[in-house]
Amino acid sequence: NDNVYIDSPNADKVKTVDIFDFSGKKIKTFDPETERNIDLSNAGSGMYFANIILKNHQSITQNLIVLE
Repeated sequence: NDNVYIDSPNADKVKTVDIFDFSGKKIKTFDPETERNIDLSNAGSGMYFANIILKNHQSITQNLIVLE
């Protein structure tokens, strides 16, 4: 499956999610108010980073590994 899902009791506190490749290039911006999953099918295999911005302006970074 090439989708990343936001499934959290605090998902309503998320403002945006930006996905970056390993070099730091932003490849996707996700608005959880209109979408519940992020399609990474065109991203290719590799390591990615999800920068999660909360509505209170806190930032959380999570590693993502995409395998084909």
